[in-house]
Amino acid sequence: MKDHAFRQAIAYAIDEEAIIGAMNGLAYPSEGVIGPKVFGYDDSIEGKGYKHDPDRAKELAGQADIDQTVTITTANTGNYPMLAELIQGQLSKAGIKAKIKTLEWGAYLDTTRKGDFELMVGGWSNSTADGSELVYPNLHSDNVGSSNSTQTAIPEADELIIKSRTTTDENERLKALNEVNQLLVERAPWIPLYHEVVVTAMTENVQGLQVDPTGRWELAGVTLK
Repeated sequence: MKDHAFRQAIAYAIDEEAIIGAMNGLAYPSEGVIGPKVFGYDDSIEGKGYKHDPDRAKELAGQADIDQTVTITTANTGNYPMLAELIQGQLSKAGIKAKIKTLEWGAYLDTTRKGDFELMVGGWSNSTADGSELVYPNLHSDNVGSSNSTQTAIPEADELIIKSRTTTDENERLKALNEVNQLLVERAPWIPLYHEVVVTAMTENVQGLQVDPTGRWELAGVTLK
C-alpha cells in the first residue's frame, strides 16, 4: 500500500454510488476526507476524487510490481462486514483479489493502531464538527502508532494541518483545510466511502428536539405534548 499507483487503482475500483445505495438512505457522497457538514469543507473538492473506473483501476494495478492480492481487515460490528464484502467484490472486478479478515472490536483496534493491515474498513465521528480534529489525529505523522492507523506521513499535509490548528484567522484555517483535503484525496491514504446521516428516533409527542450534524442534541427547549 506504499505504492501510490496501487492506492489509486483501489480508489478507482471503489463504486461509491453502490456503497451509498446499500446504506438505504443513511449516507451521502462527497469526494473529500472532510465532509460537507464539517468546518474546513469547500465544494471545490468535488470532482477532485477518483470516479469509479474499473478499467483505469486494472491499468494502474498492472503497473505496480507488487502482489495483487490484498487483505481487508474489518471489525465484526455495524456496517463494517457489509462494507468489506462490497469492497471485495468491487476490487475483484478490477482484477484485484481481496481476502477479508474479521476481528472482534478490541482486537480490531489493537491491530489497526499498530498499522498491522493492508486495507482496513474504518470510520470517524467528527464530534467537534471541525476538520482539524479529523485530520490531525488520523493523518498527521505525530500520531503514527496511535490514532493514525494508516501510518500516513506526508510533510506537506503535516504543515497544512498544523497551520489549521495554530492560526486564529478563520479564512486561513479554511484555506489550509481545503488544501490538505485536496492533497489527501490525491495521495489516497484514505478512500472516502460515504458521509453518514445522523438518525434520531422519537415518539410523536416530543416537540422542539434539534439534532446537529455531529449527532449532538440537547433537551433544553424540548416539550412533551
